[in-house]
Amino acid sequence: MIGEPAPWFTARSTKSEVPAAVQAPVLVVPRVFEPKLCRALIQFYELHGGEDSGFMREVNGRTVPVYDYGHNIIL
Repeated sequence: MIGEPAPWFTARSTKSEVPAAVQAPVLVVPRVFEPKLCRALIQFYELHGGEDSGFMREVNGRTVPVYDYGHNIIL
C-alpha cells in the first residue's frame, strides 16, 4: 500500500546493532541477502578459498605485488 513502509525496512534484528566507531563513507544496507544465501556464499568461500590482496610496488624496475599484513590494520 502506498505510504506504508516496506516490511524489510521496519524489521528489527534480535541482535544488538552497534555501528562501527570509524568507517569508510559507504552505504550500509543490512539484511539484503537471505540468511540461506549468506551461508552458501560463506561455505563456497571456505571450500574454494580466496586470495590475499595487496598492492603493487616497483622493485628493481618491475612492478610486483606486495603483501604487507601489518599495513592498514585498524585496532
